[in-house]
Amino acid sequence: MNVPDLRRLADLHELRPAFLTIYLDLSKGIDHAFLRKRKKECATALAGKKDALAAFEAAYARAEKLLESAVQNNASLAIFINPQSGFLETYQLPGLVEDRVVFDSSPYIKPLVSLQHEWEEYVVVVLDHTHARIFVVAHFEILEEDDITEEIVRHHRHGGMSQMRFQRLHAGFVDH
Repeated sequence: MNVPDLRRLADLHELRPAFLTIYLDLSKGIDHAFLRKRKKECATALAGKKDALAAFEAAYARAEKLLESAVQNNASLAIFINPQSGFLETYQLPGLVEDRVVFDSSPYIKPLVSLQHEWEEYVVVVLDHTHARIFVVAHFEILEEDDITEEIVRHHRHGGMSQMRFQRLHAGFVDH
């Protein structure tokens, strides 16, 4: 999950409730009792709204099929479904989130934003005297990668004034 994905999800919006958002902590398995309870609560809240209830039930049916193949691991899962527009996206999340089921006019992304702030990006540089590899990492995935190859002047071993000049040149080149 990266910032452009969050921005795109934040920009999705319908006039009526159409998006089913499910967050699950898979480290303890799928809590089917919780899912049944939330399904019943949402259906009760939508009882007087036929179109919204039909959209919810269609989205929930798709989510159930998707969850049949979900693998238990030490991560979390986010599911976004809008059956009316054919929208379906799932994300494996690096941190643990609280189990939630939300049906609304836009995807519920607050837990994703919290995770984004919790897991900062960092840079890893692996280098030797001629080659450097630079990685930008966030959420256990490599976002960018770059390779740089350049010959660096080695130490001059003959002594005298030129040796000192080469050492300063080499030290300045390595520092930059």
